Amino acid sequence: MRQLAVCTTADLAGDLNLRLTGEIDLAVHAQLRRCLRAALAASANHLVVDLAGLTFLDGRGAVMLMDAAEHARRSGSALSFTGADSIVEQVLSIVAGWYPQAGAVGDGAATCR
Repeated sequence: MRQLAVCTTADLAGDLNLRLTGEIDLAVHAQLRRCLRAALAASANHLVVDLAGLTFLDGRGAVMLMDAAEHARRSGSALSFTGADSIVEQVLSIVAGWYPQAGAVGDGAATCR
């Protein structure tokens, strides 16, 4: 099992980037929840969550990601997911009803606003 690693950076446009690597399972749900809450609180305009480094995503983790997107939408900011591989995309679509934008399968982005 690869532990979840989270890297947060900000760009010049004021967007906050959250890169997730490793596995999201029961052992890291609390860590993921804390990181998402902190990132949402720190990001006024746009939070970009990079999923390219994920090697596993369980159903509860998928729901937590979608809950963060909904929270961002309700607060008037945007949250984008990018870099999801086909397995992560499949879990997100089955569990949480997420579908990437047309033409953005694999390395594309989906924005929830």
